[in-house]
Amino acid sequence: VTSIDIDRRTPTPVIEIDPSYPSRLVGFSYSAQTVAQHLRAVGCVVEEGSTWRVQPPSWRPDLTLPEDLVEEIARLEGYEKIPSVLLTQASSRGLTDAQRTRRHVGRTLAEHDFVETLSYPFHGSVVLDQMGVAAEDSRRNLIALVNPISEEEPFLRTTLLPGLFATLKRNLGRGAKQVALFEMGSLFFSEDFKPTTTPGVDRAPSVQELEGLIRSIPRQPQSVAGVITGARESESWQGKAQLTSWSDAIAIARTVVEAVGAQVDVRAAEMAPWHPGRGAGIYADGVLVGYAGEIHPRVLKAVDLPPRTCAFEIDLDLLGSSRSRVAPLFSTQPPAIQDVALIVANSIPAAEVISALKSGGGSELESIELFDRYEGEPIPAGSISLAFTLTFRAPDRTLTGEEVAVMRASAVQEAMKSCGATLRG
Repeated sequence: VTSIDIDRRTPTPVIEIDPSYPSRLVGFSYSAQTVAQHLRAVGCVVEEGSTWRVQPPSWRPDLTLPEDLVEEIARLEGYEKIPSVLLTQASSRGLTDAQRTRRHVGRTLAEHDFVETLSYPFHGSVVLDQMGVAAEDSRRNLIALVNPISEEEPFLRTTLLPGLFATLKRNLGRGAKQVALFEMGSLFFSEDFKPTTTPGVDRAPSVQELEGLIRSIPRQPQSVAGVITGARESESWQGKAQLTSWSDAIAIARTVVEAVGAQVDVRAAEMAPWHPGRGAGIYADGVLVGYAGEIHPRVLKAVDLPPRTCAFEIDLDLLGSSRSRVAPLFSTQPPAIQDVALIVANSIPAAEVISALKSGGGSELESIELFDRYEGEPIPAGSISLAFTLTFRAPDRTLTGEEVAVMRASAVQEAMKSCGATLRG
């Protein structure tokens, strides 16, 4: 058999280059003589003129662009000769409103002795079963990972609580007795999530492909959540240890909402994994933004956490950015303090009664404080007694007894109208 070796090489393309281009691209001055010298050193044929025509050698098929020639020139002249120049940094515009809000929320929690943690943004469906999350709950709208790092956590998270539960369990297992943790991060939901094919890199994506890529990005709200367990106050000579309770979780959730300047409201609510009778919905300016309270005992047993563990979770996107704050007005006039006890149905939250009293009390009603809640004889079954302290104060004068009596009666009348309250004798 006779073999014939045929040279199938094709001529390398001619590259046109401005002799000043290497200096402009690299940032170091190369003379035309130096440029021609280095190009010829690598085997190029250089035809000089206003624009040089450079023919690379047949053994350098990698030289196809002017930038390739510039790289050869810089290499032969010496990279060490290229000066290090610090780029000019444009002035920063500062943090965005959302960034400032997240930083303020994190600082507020840290000031209340919470420690920030960071966990992987994955969890499995088993932990949602343990938490008692219903099938129709939005937290079941999971996005599966193509290549999960753990078969037990194959989905992007829809709640921060599983990661906090695992971190809390790990700390308790290492001897910690009083733990308060929080985490801020993104959640991922599959509503309107439409996976799409990835366009190639050989061309720019079309308008339709770009729209498909945008639609393939899942909804990713920012959230903050926290867990607390153990003693709120350690045992000392002053008394026994004070254990944390559902009211502590609600109080810290209120603090988070108040930190951004929103009007907070707490209403009874049921939401897994919280205890139905010891959990509440957290409202900011009338919008439901999260939940707080004691975790259900069944859930705590399933995730191996101690009884009475409490938690909260707030949607930061729904909470919004920090509101403008108006400095409070202080009056030098003396206050007029009145107590009032109202009987309402036990299904009506105290916050609703307070709202009604504020509405009826007028602008001179400075503050309302709930100081007693009573249920039992002689209060009718299904009802509770709520006792409030109303503080009236005018900015420019001392209120008379008659004026205070009218304001008090107006506040009570509005509570009767809105909440079905009756005045306790």
